[in-house]
Amino acid sequence: MFDGTCQICNGTVRWLTAHDPGSRFEYIALQSEERAAALHAAGHTAELPDSLVVIDGRGVHLYSSATLAIARQLPFPWSLGRVLAIVPRPLRDALYRWVAANRHRLHGVVDRAGTRGPND
Repeated sequence: MFDGTCQICNGTVRWLTAHDPGSRFEYIALQSEERAAALHAAGHTAELPDSLVVIDGRGVHLYSSATLAIARQLPFPWSLGRVLAIVPRPLRDALYRWVAANRHRLHGVVDRAGTRGPND
């Protein structure tokens, strides 16, 4: 799940689509109706961040753990990103949360028509 209004998130989805030859990933915008059903099916009831959520066979992953869950599924050399798991999660999450908190200001937003917003 990704923030459908975020330029960084939309760009990441496009990049993942191009680098996921097995089409293992499915994408749901956090603003969509499907979000609630997917979270319910995963047994997740807690509040979610507004940027990235990964649901896989290991559970629901948030913040930097979500990016590592994605890296585990990517082909080489992109799968090497999972080595960042050696960085303590509080440090990874602090960086992740900073980027997430500033993503709209830094890279703009996507409006409902899919075009870049006024922050561009």
